[in-house]
Amino acid sequence: MSRLLVIFVMGTMVPLSARALNLYANEDSIINLDAEIRILGVAQDEEVGEAYFTKDDESRLTLSFQHSGQYATAVGAVQFRFSEDRDANNVFAKLLFGGVQSQLGTLLAGRQYTFVDEVDLQDVSYNFGDTISLGSDYDSSVIKYAYALDVFTVGLLATIPSKGLDNSLQTYQGLIKIDNKDSELQLIIGNDDVIGKGMYVNSSVGYDWQKLYLGAALNYIQVVQEDDIITYGVGAKYDFGAVGVYTGYEASSKENSTPAWYFGSDYYFAKLSVLFAEFGEHADSNGLSLQIGFRTQF
Repeated sequence: MSRLLVIFVMGTMVPLSARALNLYANEDSIINLDAEIRILGVAQDEEVGEAYFTKDDESRLTLSFQHSGQYATAVGAVQFRFSEDRDANNVFAKLLFGGVQSQLGTLLAGRQYTFVDEVDLQDVSYNFGDTISLGSDYDSSVIKYAYALDVFTVGLLATIPSKGLDNSLQTYQGLIKIDNKDSELQLIIGNDDVIGKGMYVNSSVGYDWQKLYLGAALNYIQVVQEDDIITYGVGAKYDFGAVGVYTGYEASSKENSTPAWYFGSDYYFAKLSVLFAEFGEHADSNGLSLQIGFRTQF
């Protein structure tokens, strides 16, 4: 599924967007400012009755830079998000990292995405895909290394436990990725104690066939003092030009767990502006919901 904002892909810096505001540029350096507005309206059927609300869905402002030297390129980014779900602290720094790129690979350090957080090949939804998340969450300090050669990428990362961050426990992950023109395959092996887990394995695949996209994922999670968990998900999207339709299903072997499912449609009325509507049920939720959203990047 197309994303409006892409900062780093498996350790490789890419342009934020064709419309990012260029604050400074010369032969060696680039500084860009990118903004994205996200608005979400939700009609929720819950056990206590029906509810309808609108909210800012973590709109964001991102400042990124790169400076090319003789042997390596320095890169980095800081991203601020705006959310009504953070009580009085509605503005917070979600990403803050820097590092270097060279022929030997990319090394980044700071608050950033882990490999698990970047995987969503089966998730074609804007807001419903949530069952098979492995829970690492990128509210943590991470040291991440990735090396790409042709269609292959390998990577290693470790979190740095830090007080005051949402995720202050230890995580290790290894990545193998194969990215061809029409298909993508990823295998991640990790170990952490973020939510009482031990080792976990994430395997996912995505395939584009003309206007049809298909994605699937299968995960194994070793849970401390509990039965191991198998999670899986499938998703599909078909594009009719600027309009797309999509559906997905995610489930877990965890006892008393209910699956997530959804149907949706989006409309890109401009290159980086989209309207979408989704209907479905989140994992372990109390009822159905209809979500209508708007996102634009400039």
